[in-house]
Amino acid sequence: MPCPVAFPNSLSGPEPALVPHPVELAALFQQFVRYWSGSECKYRPGDHSLFLEKPAELYVHWAGSIRGVLHLRVPRLFLEELADCWALQKLNFPSLEALFREMGVLFSVYLMHSLWVDEFFEMGPIITRPSKTPEGPEGSPRVTCALEVDRQPVEIGLWMETSRKAVS
Repeated sequence: MPCPVAFPNSLSGPEPALVPHPVELAALFQQFVRYWSGSECKYRPGDHSLFLEKPAELYVHWAGSIRGVLHLRVPRLFLEELADCWALQKLNFPSLEALFREMGVLFSVYLMHSLWVDEFFEMGPIITRPSKTPEGPEGSPRVTCALEVDRQPVEIGLWMETSRKAVS
């Protein structure tokens, strides 16, 4: 009797990863924000580069089976409102930057798990870097989207390699 389970032809891992569509990236962020903070979030189609005065910016770099960089750009007021939300639940962060890093790392893990995790997936280190100047990868992000979270604008950019690589 033939085995009903399909086995891969090699042990090199799955096929190249798919780059998410901006709507998919926005939908995943909406789901994450709704779960993590209870905030309402809506997608702003075609509005991928908002003008934010003195924004807080964060780059989240990760390695592993998929290598990528997530860039989040938000107004400081967004972080202050988020901190107030968490303070009501008696979960205080030491600073707005710590709250932003927590959100960035958790969203990155959620993004990886939602899009690319399978039996061959390996997650490497995740490093956050607050930024006052652009220090992301060269070139434009592969995917961008803009959203509104409780009436506050949020920009997301994603750079990534399109083929999976084993962790060194």
